[in-house]
Amino acid sequence: MAEPRAASRQLGIRGEQAAAAWLEGRGYVILARNYRCRAGEIDIVAEREGGLAFVEVKAWRRLGRADLEY
Repeated sequence: MAEPRAASRQLGIRGEQAAAAWLEGRGYVILARNYRCRAGEIDIVAEREGGLAFVEVKAWRRLGRADLEY
C-alpha cells in the first residue's frame, strides 16, 4: 500500500534536516535549501573552504522505521 503524501513529505523534510545538520557538523555553511530553477530542484546547496556542494537527499521507510543515510 502506498504511503500517504503528507507522511512521505514529512520523511523527506526530516531527511533534509538530518543531512543539513550532518553537513554543518563538518564545517559546511548551508546556502540554500530546496533551490528551484528551470532545470529542477537541489535539496541543499552548501559551501566549505570555497567549494560548493550540491546535495540530493533520499530518505525512505523500511521495516516500519525511517532510515536516514548520509
